Amino acid sequence: MRMQVTFPRLRALVIVAVFLAVAESAAPAGAAVNPDAAAGFVKTLGDSAIAVLTDKNTNQSERRRRYRELLDAGFAVKTIARFVIGRYWRMATPEQRDEYLRLFREFVLETYASRLDSYAGEKFKIVSAKPLDNKDTIVATEIGSGDGPPIRVDYRVRRRDDNYKIVDVMVEGVSLITTQRQEFASIINRDGIEGLLALLRERTAKAKASATAAN
Repeated sequence: MRMQVTFPRLRALVIVAVFLAVAESAAPAGAAVNPDAAAGFVKTLGDSAIAVLTDKNTNQSERRRRYRELLDAGFAVKTIARFVIGRYWRMATPEQRDEYLRLFREFVLETYASRLDSYAGEKFKIVSAKPLDNKDTIVATEIGSGDGPPIRVDYRVRRRDDNYKIVDVMVEGVSLITTQRQEFASIINRDGIEGLLALLRERTAKAKASATAAN
């Protein structure tokens, strides 16, 4: 029987897991999906992300800048944002779309940057890497600290042009972007697209204010 993991602890592990592979890696030009290369992307660049998390010589402002670089380099942010808003994308005006994309990026960054300090030396290892289709690979990993069963985290890695990008993270079989899509759909159904934008503005503003106060 698997030991239960408390929600705050699980949340911290999930956040760390999401950022373990947030960097860019070159793939051979013209190559087909290569599971070994995708696994190497997660492992090698995961080590680089951990270096950021464990660097005690940077202030909050510098660390946030480095988080932003990792996020932009490693995640297909626009693709994820479009998926998360789903069919409502077609209903949004051009102005709403532009603001949503900007706010979504800031929402992801500000929401998780403030929580990354919970990293406490958790380790991860590659379990397997299998092609999903002709462009995506599922890289299965385990992450844990040794004081309980590891958490299963799967990365959906997409080869885009000559680089890899993460398009989803699944924790114990649960897709994080699908969960976020359900939350956003509920908000839009209740308050409309403007209601979602207002909520994203509020959340990012609060996160930035907290980060400023911590500096």
